[in-house]
Amino acid sequence: MVDKLWSERGKDLQRRKELMGVIPVKTANGVDGLVRVYVNPRLSYIGFMDLRPSKSLDPADLVIEVNPKYYESKKNLYLTLYHEMLHAVDPTQSVHWSPRHMMTYDEKSDENYWGHPVEFFAISNEFLEGLVKEFARRVKRTRKPENLEFLNNSLKNILNYFAKGEPLSPLSKDILFRVNDEHVSEETPKALKNWTADMPHLADFMTRGEEEPYYLYYVQMIKKFNPEIWKKFLSMLYDTTFEIKDLINKK
Repeated sequence: MVDKLWSERGKDLQRRKELMGVIPVKTANGVDGLVRVYVNPRLSYIGFMDLRPSKSLDPADLVIEVNPKYYESKKNLYLTLYHEMLHAVDPTQSVHWSPRHMMTYDEKSDENYWGHPVEFFAISNEFLEGLVKEFARRVKRTRKPENLEFLNNSLKNILNYFAKGEPLSPLSKDILFRVNDEHVSEETPKALKNWTADMPHLADFMTRGEEEPYYLYYVQMIKKFNPEIWKKFLSMLYDTTFEIKDLINKK
């Protein structure tokens, strides 16, 4: 689905919403469902998940809409779709929807959006998925054994950044920028896209000023608005480091 959405991003829809496909899903509690994916050029943001009709609790009525205008990169599109699919398989959004649970969720309120369990589930898993994929990309490109040590050190550094406030190394920061392919376009030469993956020691010579990767802001909003649930994120991140270490050690 991501490949199809990306390849057709320049298609002239003349402001019409168009069905791109249907994805079978299973909610986290085992109920079968279907997600219809639409491109909607009238959206004022990249995408959202809903049910149609709106009062349905049937996971066969799940809908995701995206707007190609806001695809910043293929990775950005993938992670957006991944985020919305996480909402789709969350039983609290369909079969287990309850007014009591959702009355505390409000997209217009920072505290009731970033701090809500619904967004925590999607945001944390979206970030961890992107982190695993970026490390996997770099591991795949590694030709020198010593470069794997750079990746191990950055993984430890990223964990300590979130858990202990340790400053990020230039390579760790570069990895986090590339989770979402920030500042990387289709026109960027392939060699430049991959130079810190192929030669990680060169990250020390990169200059980005005070700019921070988007995902640092994104994830830290959880900590700011729900400090208690932050402990769960750290536990998930810790577990994910073992998955990434396994990727590195198997190279």
